Formats: sequence, C-alpha cells, structure tokens
Amino acid sequence: MPDPEDLDARLTAVESRLDQVAADSAAARADAAAARHLAAAQDRDVADLAVKVDAHRRAINALAVQTAESFEAVDRRSSRSNR
Repeated sequence: MPDPEDLDARLTAVESRLDQVAADSAAARADAAAARHLAAAQDRDVADLAVKVDAHRRAINALAVQTAESFEAVDRRSSRSNR
C-alpha cells in the first residue's frame, strides 16, 4: 500500500503542475488572440496595398495610351508635311 505522506506529496505536485498548465494555457490563448489580430491587420494592409497597386497600374496604362496617341499624332503630322 502506498505511503500516505508520499501520496500527499504527489498530489501536491500534481496540483502545482495543473496550476502551471492552466497558466500556460491562458498565455497560449492570449498569444493566439494577438496572432489573429495581427493577421487581420496584415490582411487589411495587403488589401490596401493591392488597391494602390491597381490604381498605379491604371494610371501607368493611361499614360502609355496617351503617349502612344501623342506619337501617332506626331507621325500623322510628319507624314502630311512630307507629302
């Protein structure tokens, strides 16, 4: 039969360990919540950046079209003057 004093010491150790596990679990839950918050913020930042990149792409494409039209106008004027 186990020694009652040994049983009390083991029970005290288990209770102490259980308290530590509970504390670790609470810390892990807090870390997970913080990670979810950071991930959501990063998603918003990436979405904002994608909107800005799309806007810049449209502006660059519009400038390219405008430049091509200007060169075409110059070419038309040049071909008329060469006649």
